[in-house]
Amino acid sequence: MLERLRRLLGATKDWENLCSFLPPGAGLTGRSALASTFAASLEMAREGEIRIRQSGGPFGPLYLRPTNTKGHR
Repeated sequence: MLERLRRLLGATKDWENLCSFLPPGAGLTGRSALASTFAASLEMAREGEIRIRQSGGPFGPLYLRPTNTKGHR
């Protein structure tokens, strides 16, 4: 999942919703795919590869963007 997220984020220049990086057709495994994608994004943030932000309070959507781009804080 980590390599897949790195590849997808490589084409991203602005903030993107975490859910946009889920595998297509997750279906019944959607929660597991979301958890894996979230864990991979936390690892990438720890390594300084991406930034993560949340809007709308503690249960609001999460947004990701690579650190090597200029965008909104």
